[in-house]
Amino acid sequence: PLIIGEKAKVKLETIQNTTKNWEEVEAYRHRMDYKQQSNKKES
Repeated sequence: PLIIGEKAKVKLETIQNTTKNWEEVEAYRHRMDYKQQSNKKES
């Protein structure tokens, strides 16, 4: 499973709990994935 920062995890759960717009949730998750991949390339 993907390991994300605690703040990001909390925000993701908050988004899931407060919206029925799953596209927004998915978009947020893809942004987090992209950030992690970018960070890996830099290091």
